[in-house]
Amino acid sequence: MAEFRSSIPLPYVPDDLTIPQFLLDDYKHPIGEMRKGNNDVWFIDDSTGKRFSYGEGIQLKARTNYLVLGLASFYNILDNDVVLIISPNHIDYIVATWALQRLGAVVATANPLFTTEELVQLLDMCKVTKIITDERFLTSVGPAADAAGIPTSSILLFDISEIRTGVPITTISDLVNEGQKSTDEVPGRTLEPGGARKKIALIFFSSGTTGKPKAVALSHYAVIASIIQMTALQRENGKPRGPGKWALLSEDVITGLLPFSHVYGLVANVYWACFLGLIVDVFPKFTLAAFLTSITKYRIAHLYLVPPHVVSICKDPSIEFQDYSHVKLIFTGAASLSVPLMHKAIDVFSNASIAQGYGMTEIMVAALQSPMQRINDGSCGQLLPGIVAKVVRADGTLARPNETGELVMSSPSNALGYIGNDEATKATFVDGWVHSGDEVRVTETGDIFVVERLKELINVQGIQVAPAELEDHLMAHPHVADACVIPVPDEHTGELPLAFVVPSVAAKKLMKNGMSEDDVKTEIQKHVSDHKVKDKWLAGGVRFIDSVPKSPSGKILRRVLRESLRNNGIASAA
Repeated sequence: MAEFRSSIPLPYVPDDLTIPQFLLDDYKHPIGEMRKGNNDVWFIDDSTGKRFSYGEGIQLKARTNYLVLGLASFYNILDNDVVLIISPNHIDYIVATWALQRLGAVVATANPLFTTEELVQLLDMCKVTKIITDERFLTSVGPAADAAGIPTSSILLFDISEIRTGVPITTISDLVNEGQKSTDEVPGRTLEPGGARKKIALIFFSSGTTGKPKAVALSHYAVIASIIQMTALQRENGKPRGPGKWALLSEDVITGLLPFSHVYGLVANVYWACFLGLIVDVFPKFTLAAFLTSITKYRIAHLYLVPPHVVSICKDPSIEFQDYSHVKLIFTGAASLSVPLMHKAIDVFSNASIAQGYGMTEIMVAALQSPMQRINDGSCGQLLPGIVAKVVRADGTLARPNETGELVMSSPSNALGYIGNDEATKATFVDGWVHSGDEVRVTETGDIFVVERLKELINVQGIQVAPAELEDHLMAHPHVADACVIPVPDEHTGELPLAFVVPSVAAKKLMKNGMSEDDVKTEIQKHVSDHKVKDKWLAGGVRFIDSVPKSPSGKILRRVLRESLRNNGIASAA
């Protein structure tokens, strides 16, 4: 099979605009439907019910510009400064990204549940100069900042409940208020033609098989291109809004539940929704009862989720008493949604269509999207406009239809590479092509099915966990002589990490002298839970084995252990 691409043409992508210029200012793209009237609501704060409009009431554009002035006056944000945001979802999370981008700064985002140890790595990797966080996470953020040499005065908070000694009291609202008093003009970054292609806007962290997180640098152009690609597909070859049943119509309400620290949550969900004129209901955190209530309360029409959310919803006994007939679309990503689960979801959301997508941070979220229909065949769908792809077999030749090989793609939304990791950049980004690391099969009609993750990442609630990272950490424990971590399926999280461990001589001696095997395993699990974010805990369990299967070159053969589990009918481990 030769290179293949979408039959839908990619509309013009401006290469001289920053993201806030594209979304907030007077620019209007032909296929966008952004509502910029003063009273047009853009966001709802799900926890309070407050509505944030473009120009009146709680003003998003004005709030962004006031924050720009406050940051410029009090924090001397310089061009290309990297500011790390570590927080649950928040309205001002979005405002802060726009304000920082107006000043030419780079916004990096991190999972708020990262440990201090993990945060120190990220701060150093990206040369972060300032941090924006939530007061609740200062216990991990504070020590990480100290270790990285970032002063307390360079930590800002979204909200603060009380003033405490040693806690920074400057909040985003403080700076907005100061900016409102200013008579200065709002500074803004003006880019030359082509400048948006090189200017970094966002950094997201993607785990790799090397065991360390990789900082994916995304340009303003890549983000804008991705928004236009997703919109062009939704518009179906120029049709204004697609089938009325599931169409994403201006003023429809869409969930803002996915974490903004992830490219799917911030770009594919929120930024894109703004471009389409949708109203985003921003959830600070997911609790099933509150989420189900909000679907009805705010008449949410479009649910952007990950498969574990769908599982939780379908298993909740209260759903049979709810009317969700207004829900038009369920879209999932980050992991595969099985066909049986699609059927369960349709039983709950009787008028909804279902779609799922495939993407990776390195190619700016979405690369593939399945058709919007009642039930699809479980494929990831077809390429978005502007993306060219090929399937490459192990011998370097191109695969024929229905043969498997690695998915390799090129797109206007390609990332610039990995910050501070030239080796990984050269391995993944080759002559304009992004190597996905995923083994796929492509049908004659262009539908793509993911067969195997060559990168061997573990998807825990849509969060990528690198087995190599956990294996490296396990090897530091005295009970462990060798280790291999693989995924096991879990109904609620999608997958969980399971460790196969070769006990050390010391561990064998302890067990011989009376320590139980379960106690040794518990200590090994605790070694991970004490140092890693919860998604990386060995919730799939620990199993002792005599040796870890490896290739002649020493590469761990995780597939051998996965197949062993499958052949023995084991769905989980203890």
